[in-house]
Amino acid sequence: MKQCVLNAVRIRRELVPKGYAGGLTIPREFMTSHRPVYTTKVTLRFETEPGQQAQVDVGHFTYRDSEGRLWKI
Repeated sequence: MKQCVLNAVRIRRELVPKGYAGGLTIPREFMTSHRPVYTTKVTLRFETEPGQQAQVDVGHFTYRDSEGRLWKI
């Protein structure tokens, strides 16, 4: 399956050898109507009474203590 090119810089680079002498404005405007529309998920916020909900951060990070030892939390 052939992939679509949605990058105006690349499209211009491919058009120049075929005689295109313009800049990036026209390819950018053209690609605007051909790019997919991305939507983001909406996060529903809700509040609970104290003690009714717990949250946990599962991220990890490293740090050095005052003696130079490396710790991972």
